[in-house]
Amino acid sequence: MKIKKIIFLIIAIILGVSFIGRSKGSVTLTGSVFDYILRDTKGEVIEFGLITNFKHQKEGEQACKYVLENLKISPKNYSNILKNKKIYSVEFNNEKLEGYIQSTKYDEYNVLTLNIKEKSRTNELDKLEQKVKKSLGNRDVSFFKYVKAKIDDRDLEKENKKIMTLLRNIGGQEIQTVKLDNGFSTIANINKYTPVNVNGRLVDFNYAVCSYYSGNYIIMGTPEILISY
Repeated sequence: MKIKKIIFLIIAIILGVSFIGRSKGSVTLTGSVFDYILRDTKGEVIEFGLITNFKHQKEGEQACKYVLENLKISPKNYSNILKNKKIYSVEFNNEKLEGYIQSTKYDEYNVLTLNIKEKSRTNELDKLEQKVKKSLGNRDVSFFKYVKAKIDDRDLEKENKKIMTLLRNIGGQEIQTVKLDNGFSTIANINKYTPVNVNGRLVDFNYAVCSYYSGNYIIMGTPEILISY
């Protein structure tokens, strides 16, 4: 069973990192920040997805199958099922949706984690979020969301600076960039989404511009990117 490292990161987040109420701001955009940046960078969307977790009291396997059934994911699309006294986990992959769901048992409650993505050339992240919310019975949960797109610009430093300027133009604050081996990663508080506290800094938007053998990409996430890049 391939247990993804991100499971443990997510559980740590739900148990140890609190979401901070969104600050009131005067930022006004036509559409989402994701689409705003995609238009300017001429990014070609490849995939988008989201991650959520929450405490629950149901039996783990029952809770996972309830969500998968609501997402219209058939058991024939299940793989790598793990079931023991503490964990029920299953990966899934059908024509549209791919990811995994896991319920982990603790002493007084269970934690359900859902990591789901959809491959598409158009950004339909909002539709996926609504679909997932419905599958969870409209439970009040928070999401870590992302969009990944391919970009043509080979000068990643120039591209990164351009995006930083875009964020400032829409009221972004606390913008901080870190150089990576294959690009740049930037965090900011743009007062658009629900932020998290990262080392005393409010962050509600994170993006990375990276270079691979297959090309150059931008990955945007809120409040943080929780997929590998």
